[in-house]
Amino acid sequence: MPCDVVLVQPPFAPVDSPSLALSTLQAALLDAGIDTRVVYANLAFAERIGLARYHLIDTRAWYEPGEWCFSPAAFPDFEANAFGYLRRLASGRVEEYPQDGLELQHWVEALSVARRRARAFVDELAPEVLALEPKVVACSSSYQQHCASLALLRALRGQAPHVIRVIGGANCDGSMGEVTHQCFDWIDFTVCGDADALIVELMTRALDAGRDVTAEALPRGVYGPGHRVTPGARRGAPTEPARHALTFDLDALPMPRFDDYFDALARSPLADALRETLPLETTRGCSYGERHHCTFCGINGPGMPFRSKSCERVAEELSTLPARHGVEHVFLVNAMLEPRQLAGALPLLETRPGALDIFCETLVGLSHSDLETLVAAGVREIQPGLESMHDETLRRLDKGNSAAANVRLLRRAAEHGLRVTWNLLYGIPGVDGPRSYREMASWLDEIAHLQPPTLSAVRVTRFSPYHARPQQYGIAIEPSQCYRYIFPLHGDDLSRFARYFEVEPAEPADLDALDALGELRTRVHDWNARWRSDGASPPKLAATDEHCRQIVDTRPCAVAAEHALDEVEAALLRACESGLRPQRAVAAASASAARELTAAQVDHAAERLLERKLMRALSQQWVSLVCLPRVRVRSAAAAR
Repeated sequence: MPCDVVLVQPPFAPVDSPSLALSTLQAALLDAGIDTRVVYANLAFAERIGLARYHLIDTRAWYEPGEWCFSPAAFPDFEANAFGYLRRLASGRVEEYPQDGLELQHWVEALSVARRRARAFVDELAPEVLALEPKVVACSSSYQQHCASLALLRALRGQAPHVIRVIGGANCDGSMGEVTHQCFDWIDFTVCGDADALIVELMTRALDAGRDVTAEALPRGVYGPGHRVTPGARRGAPTEPARHALTFDLDALPMPRFDDYFDALARSPLADALRETLPLETTRGCSYGERHHCTFCGINGPGMPFRSKSCERVAEELSTLPARHGVEHVFLVNAMLEPRQLAGALPLLETRPGALDIFCETLVGLSHSDLETLVAAGVREIQPGLESMHDETLRRLDKGNSAAANVRLLRRAAEHGLRVTWNLLYGIPGVDGPRSYREMASWLDEIAHLQPPTLSAVRVTRFSPYHARPQQYGIAIEPSQCYRYIFPLHGDDLSRFARYFEVEPAEPADLDALDALGELRTRVHDWNARWRSDGASPPKLAATDEHCRQIVDTRPCAVAAEHALDEVEAALLRACESGLRPQRAVAAASASAARELTAAQVDHAAERLLERKLMRALSQQWVSLVCLPRVRVRSAAAAR
């Protein structure tokens, strides 16, 4: 059945969830009477190469492997050294993950298969899209989707030149969109920023006037053919930058329509192998990033201004969409969730979210009350921006949190039964690497009972402070070398288009830093291994009674398997739940014990707790490492 617009989700977008962006755009267009379909080409390509190979590629964006696979299909006349790319990839992987030789072998095999099949896939996909008889085809391009999008749109120009071709997404933000429009002239319209508030106007004009739409008639944030007509301009150069489009009233957006994804999934042989996850959105931008931009973060780009949906709208989506599609796993795509939204939404939910399993990103400074709210709303996994367990490193990253706060959140999350996903970053500019690595490695066993991290190198990405002001951080950067094997871009075009950048080495590798990093890597590897051990429970450090007098300890650093605390020790440990300045210890421990304690008593108790590694001195505070029983957690939340 013919349709007006086809929206395409290309590889290598995740295949276990629909596209929130395209589903929202489709809803807006359908509401405006513009017949629209969403084609999940990512799912089709995963069927072609196998799910395991697809996942190996789509979860490792730093070297742009998905772009490399589709580069020959997008740029048939571009001759790049394929072995040069693989050598670059292999050297980087061995440097970062020396123990993963077998995984590297699997990765190279997956890339080789995907690259061989990419061009034939595009040649088959184009007629399938054209069979829907669209007047406009628009591709989403975020992260590893640019070459696949460009390849399909180029094929459409050859097979059906009358069809209007559009591209948009995170890969078109800022100068990336400008370079895309000026260098790839088979693109008719390039959307920079949020498309959901402008999509109806853009498609209406494109359907009415085609490529004759003037630059002045286009919505803010859109490049069109009219931007390419300036006499004397270099090939395809826009006459002026398109301003980034931002949507501020999120409640005005339609409810996303996910039906096309679930219809495609029902027909797919991969259906039984995928755990469907529904992407929902409660906020855009970052409330913290507006005030303090984390030095390495380039996620929001020009979309940093914080915006949020009302509690009523959040409740409507949570109570309606998962039930409509029979999905219990929900991924909140926000850069930062506000617990108050869920707190306000809970009384409004039409169906209780007990069956939901929600993942979301959060701030670090969550109280017990905040965590109880998240759990009550169905949140089961969080990703707070921890990034390190070293105060100097956190300060250099401009995180606004401390090692003490990070440990406190990990412990509180464990007390509330929440899973935690977090990264431990290394290679931070301006930080004494060997010292910070060894200091962390020396005590990480003390929190082996809390969720382990993934050890990751800090990256320089577009829109991050590292990218915007490299001199301020004492670094010099250049576009990642992988781009020379993928895109036919050079010089200024490449610098303005690249998402990832490499720090130019100022001196040979520091052997002491490599040794120290090896110690940290071993510690983190062992930590993860204890949590993944088949049939074995993770290490435990927990009080078995409400007053924290009896403690079980199975950590690798445990001084004893069980600890019996006296009244003063237990009182001090309870007082250190939120972190406690030593100079306030006597007053706080006395309040916890409900009687006056002496400085000598408290000092002796502190010494005993530190010796047994039940408490840790971090960030000029004493922080309890012991997980509290649920009854005490509930009373702490009520007190707040």
